Amino acid sequence: MASGASWEGLLEEATCSICLDYFQDPVLIPECGHNFCRGCLTRSSEASCPECRQTFAPRSVLPNRQLARMVEGTRRCGGPWGEEGGTSPPVSSSHTPIC
Repeated sequence: MASGASWEGLLEEATCSICLDYFQDPVLIPECGHNFCRGCLTRSSEASCPECRQTFAPRSVLPNRQLARMVEGTRRCGGPWGEEGGTSPPVSSSHTPIC
């Protein structure tokens, strides 16, 4: 079983920095390496990364299938909120709740 700190790190990697929810249809900006939900990045409507502000060509954005598989595995495992004393998973109004 993973420690709380390990789960925290994994959950952070599985979370979009825009909506603060699990990635949904994650995409990679190749110019800087940051990942976002496709919908979140589309709604930001800028040609610069929301995290580091590096400019990118919108057509250069790539699906991140490996991250999508990791997020799905994290969801299946339930995260630390399934353990006694755990907290609720992140919930955002921009995505449907996952639990």
